Amino acid sequence: MSLYVYSYTNKYYRKNIQYFSNFLNQRKIFLKKIIFFVKKIFLLLLFITFVTVNANAQQPGDRMRSLEIGYITKELRLTPEEAEKFWPVYNKYKQELRTLPDTGDELERQQKVLNIRKKYKKGFAEILLDNNRAQAVYDAEDRLRNLVKRELEKRRERPRKFRNNE
Repeated sequence: MSLYVYSYTNKYYRKNIQYFSNFLNQRKIFLKKIIFFVKKIFLLLLFITFVTVNANAQQPGDRMRSLEIGYITKELRLTPEEAEKFWPVYNKYKQELRTLPDTGDELERQQKVLNIRKKYKKGFAEILLDNNRAQAVYDAEDRLRNLVKRELEKRRERPRKFRNNE
């Protein structure tokens, strides 16, 4: 009888060990699937965060460019039709000014800027149907430049005042 009990208990334990082993293997597989799924979600969230941050990041000149467009459009009172024709020409004008080589001679540079302004004034006059409005482009540009200079000067002075009060 003791032999029978031993073999019975041995079979019983073997079955339990097999069940337990199967359970552990299934649990391992389940945990691996969960870990794999969590990794996918983490990578997806990381990718979405990266794309969102890059999409929201503006180029350094984007904000100034949008302010310039708004200011000039308002000052010139451009209609949508005029704006559609005006901005491509204005962008070419600005690009040509940006690509001027720095020769070191300020008078020569100012002469080149003046020549470019004269050239584009004709184009602006054709689009805006008036020489006065074409001149207003340059006037608005100068006023905007002065506004930006004043704002930068104010921002530079603020920290000095703060430091002097300490």
